[in-house]
Amino acid sequence: LLAEDSLPIRERLRSMIEESGIATVVGEDGSIARVRQLFKQLEPDAVVLDLQLADGTSYALIEEIKRTRPDCLVMVLTNFAVRAYRDRCLALGADHFFEKSVEFDRVVEVLAALRDAWASIKRAPTQRPEVDHLLDASAVAMYACDLDGFITFRNAAAVALWGDEPQGGPAQWCGTQRLYT
Repeated sequence: LLAEDSLPIRERLRSMIEESGIATVVGEDGSIARVRQLFKQLEPDAVVLDLQLADGTSYALIEEIKRTRPDCLVMVLTNFAVRAYRDRCLALGADHFFEKSVEFDRVVEVLAALRDAWASIKRAPTQRPEVDHLLDASAVAMYACDLDGFITFRNAAAVALWGDEPQGGPAQWCGTQRLYT
């Protein structure tokens, strides 16, 4: 789903995605209300948002998308590459924040990694190096535990959140369990 105020930018992005063959653009618009509607109807795997849309900033959209569909990849592509905007978007749940003038092509790279990750999960659910790499690159802390509560996967953001790399003993238990022990 492409949410971009500028029609030429939206057309360029759509062309890049479609020509690469990595994904299908299922919807696009430049207004918050219409993007919200498209998101609910189409349930995309990824959303590319401009920080500034025709009727306001995308902050509420980022938060809403991540609250309702945490698995949806959210990329912000903007001309306003100010650290404060980046920090706020990431704090609201955006997975990536790219500056249009120098990182435009990164959107296609991330979508390619997402496609490869999904293909890897479908091929071999126990051997997922591409998925682990993609999840490890995320700014969102993520971890998985087995039925006994032992951590089976953690990304770099989870390690940073916990303050250390789980080694064994109590530190090997799931982060939620550690909060209550």
